[in-house]
Amino acid sequence: HSFPTRRSSDLSKKYNNFGSYSVRLIVTSSFGCADTRSINQSQQCINNQQFDFTNRTIVPGSSGSISYLWNLGDSVTSTQTNITKKYAYYGSKQVLLKATSVAGCWDTASQWIVVQPKPSAKFAINSDTQCVSTNQYNFTNQTTLVSGPWSIKNQSWNFGDGGFGATTTNASKKYNNFGSYSVRLIVTSSFGCADTTFQPVRVHPMPKVSYSVNNANQCLVGNDFQFSNTTSIVSGGGNITYQWKFGNGATTTNTNPNYSYATANTYAVA
Repeated sequence: HSFPTRRSSDLSKKYNNFGSYSVRLIVTSSFGCADTRSINQSQQCINNQQFDFTNRTIVPGSSGSISYLWNLGDSVTSTQTNITKKYAYYGSKQVLLKATSVAGCWDTASQWIVVQPKPSAKFAINSDTQCVSTNQYNFTNQTTLVSGPWSIKNQSWNFGDGGFGATTTNASKKYNNFGSYSVRLIVTSSFGCADTTFQPVRVHPMPKVSYSVNNANQCLVGNDFQFSNTTSIVSGGGNITYQWKFGNGATTTNTNPNYSYATANTYAVA
């Protein structure tokens, strides 16, 4: 995109359409000596940056080669004509170009650019493994952003179950089905720099409890209740441990227990 050339020491421009624009400045002295420079975007996020420095140096009325020396603001220099640069650290950088003609005449041009920092997305979970019947996952946002004129603009949660997420700072989720889920947090700064992080959670299935007894009504003398455990759980649901309660205060962790009562009564076995 471009806009008509205007002769002014200061210039303001309102764009009517969205998009990326290359702004170019050409300065000409009263003797007709001109210089120009341009840059693709002077502010970019550190995580998806690519600064393209386009050299538009001219020497009116002169022939011969021109040598260049770039100082890219991070102790890196180059003698290439044009430069593509990715910075390792955020911050403001002053980029300097020195051009020297074959006659030894030189000029410099400089411009400030800004490498915007990205947030460091992070969150904590109250417990990453819970049962399907009682699960309540609480996600606490622990995202950080370096101090400066930036702030966290928004966050987006995806709970990995195909449903809609949340845009609150912290989030809670109850899963209706057992399984493994990948929880994702995307955080965006006020400049538009984003970061994302994932954490897995597992929702365990509940066992289906059932059992049978050889004879539910027996005489006190010689009673011997034999309990057959028919409890099941879905494949991959893990191992099951048991605790029997015989209704009189006695318990056992055996899988298939036998029990004899010392007192006649009706007992609720669980």
